[in-house]
Amino acid sequence: MNRSNCPQCKKLLVVPIGDPKAEYLIAGEFPGYEEIRSGMPFTGKAGEILQAELGRAGISIGRFRITNLWLHAPNEKECGVKWHMDQLALEMKGRKAALLMGSELSKILFGKGITDLSGMEMKHDAFPDVRLFFAPNPVQLFHGPVGEFRLALDRFASRVKW
Repeated sequence: MNRSNCPQCKKLLVVPIGDPKAEYLIAGEFPGYEEIRSGMPFTGKAGEILQAELGRAGISIGRFRITNLWLHAPNEKECGVKWHMDQLALEMKGRKAALLMGSELSKILFGKGITDLSGMEMKHDAFPDVRLFFAPNPVQLFHGPVGEFRLALDRFASRVKW
């Protein structure tokens, strides 16, 4: 895989995967170790959990374009979030809905923690045609109960026409 570098800080990018024309988007906060190593989002343990939980909710991960807000490990001192938000906005174009996972996205977009928005459907002026759904980061399932994550996925699955 030929990987490019961030134009701001020169770190290797973890680029979006999946069909560029997919109707639905999954966006996490930032890539973890496995994702940085492979160059693809959600390829590590969090990706395994995400795929299993989407399957449990009756959703194929193959229906999604998959990315992160930060396209490399976050480092606000070297590289502000603006460029990354611009990339996310490009990924949102033409989508019907997006599943946004993690507190970084909920704080940046709405100034609230993920527990305040988990399972909710929202709209944002930056992406007026996209139905936004929020869920905790799947990594949280390593540290606690799965209930909140499953509730958010079930609500997403029930509100999006598949």
